[in-house]
Amino acid sequence: MKAYIENIVNGRTYQVKKDSVEELNDFIAYQKNKARCPWGALEKNLVVDPAEYPERAIFVEEVIYEEPKLDENSLPVLEDGEAIVDENGEPVLDEEGNPTFEQVPAMEEVVMHRVRVPQEFTVLVDEVPEDLTPQYHAEMQKKVEKVLDATDWLFVSDVVIPPAYRQAYIEYRQVLRDHHSRDISTFSNEESFNFESFDNFMRRTRSNEFLDGGSGEAIISKFEAKL
Repeated sequence: MKAYIENIVNGRTYQVKKDSVEELNDFIAYQKNKARCPWGALEKNLVVDPAEYPERAIFVEEVIYEEPKLDENSLPVLEDGEAIVDENGEPVLDEEGNPTFEQVPAMEEVVMHRVRVPQEFTVLVDEVPEDLTPQYHAEMQKKVEKVLDATDWLFVSDVVIPPAYRQAYIEYRQVLRDHHSRDISTFSNEESFNFESFDNFMRRTRSNEFLDGGSGEAIISKFEAKL
């Protein structure tokens, strides 16, 4: 199954692929206990106006700083700064004989709160668990049919094969047919649908053919000649 986990705190989304709902829940529970997780921080610190706490926010500390003061039109308010002097260090006077001053932005003290926003996320399941047994079964049957079709040439009348070879081929092909015709209910999702190779079949059922330079490898090579 596939799920998308969205972090409400920072808006990040993480895709998770698990085989079951139980595995997905275990994954989420494990990540919640960590300081970090794939889809972002488990919590986030914000500096906010005391009157505008985000939902679930927890107070951490008071933050005091200065920022430019604005008028009703959101324009910076200016105030007198240092006196303006000439190259001789004498004050520069205006038309009325008064000292002139630099105009600088007026600053005001702002009190804010640093808060912690706990983790919150949503999970959207994109796919539900599905039984893949029919798919595995069909793929296995195709592989068996391919091997049977590819080795039919061994039984054409003008192909000369020693009786011992032919008997091994007949027995193995029957094993494939039996596997092909198995009822699908006898398989499970966890079971491997790969059938036994001819090489393994020979070594399991005719181990004596490989002793003292026997014919085992030749039997296998002949069978696999056109696979």
